[in-house]
Amino acid sequence: MKSINNEIVMNQIEPYKFQVFRFKRVMFGVNVSPFLLSATIKHHIEKCREQYPAATEMLDTCLYVDDVISGADDISQALKYQRMLIPA
Repeated sequence: MKSINNEIVMNQIEPYKFQVFRFKRVMFGVNVSPFLLSATIKHHIEKCREQYPAATEMLDTCLYVDDVISGADDISQALKYQRMLIPA
């Protein structure tokens, strides 16, 4: 903390110049991992919504953490859902 404050005070030309870093991978094993996982999955659902509207709607409503919990009225409809989510 002290070195950061000293560096900001020492830089009188641009005293509030901060450098922002961005993770390129999702970190797991920390206390915010479930939130990061959920946000990452939601991002990809939104990204593919126009291309796969039915599949993304089902994932958006039937996803719990990383499990899909869904059902169908008959086997043919269940197979249709499966093909939407897992292309051959």
